[in-house]
Amino acid sequence: MAAGIVLFALLTYLVVTGRTESFDQSVRSAVLGIRCGALSAVLVPLSLSGNWHAVVPVCLVLLAIPDTRFSYGIPLSASEALTVTLYQISKRIIRRPRPDAALFLVREHGFSFPSGHSLTSFSTFLLLIALLWYYYRTKGQSLRLYTSLGSGKPRPAVLYPRTKKALAAGCALCVIYMLLMGFSRIYVGVHWPTDVLGGFSFGMVLTPLLERLFVGGVSPSEGS
Repeated sequence: MAAGIVLFALLTYLVVTGRTESFDQSVRSAVLGIRCGALSAVLVPLSLSGNWHAVVPVCLVLLAIPDTRFSYGIPLSASEALTVTLYQISKRIIRRPRPDAALFLVREHGFSFPSGHSLTSFSTFLLLIALLWYYYRTKGQSLRLYTSLGSGKPRPAVLYPRTKKALAAGCALCVIYMLLMGFSRIYVGVHWPTDVLGGFSFGMVLTPLLERLFVGGVSPSEGS
């Protein structure tokens, strides 16, 4: 978290003072230079999957299903709500313009830094990794947040990885998705590279707080 604070503060300073223009232009030009039909067919829908039109229904479904409401719905929805609120505030404070809209592959508006899609995917999917790890190690035990509330009613997980291979596969998919999300935001033209780095570094600050709140820092040996 400390590293995230330092990195985000440094990136914000460099962006506000206009010291990232050369880096941003060169990296963005390189990314836009590899555009092709096959890549666009994958990265454009992936980029759009981070929009609220896709995220909100997923969260609502997780909250509506009893078997996922407490194990995944509440933690992931809370992550989305917190990150959206904070990046919207940050964008309005920093007020960085987006790149040239003539090169956009998707419709986008508002300010650019930090990348909200990068931040939400980073925080939410790292939290999901923490949840999968916790449930795997504890064999689906209730999250510590619910037990600490003293309700006396356990909220165990029904869906979780039972084997190391399933855990590894789930974690790998989460990492791939969040990295591709950041890359896709540059590819579709709506963000500068430092916007994505800013989103990831902001996520480094928020994710430990979310993990501590819901998971409570499960040790590697717990539940084994």
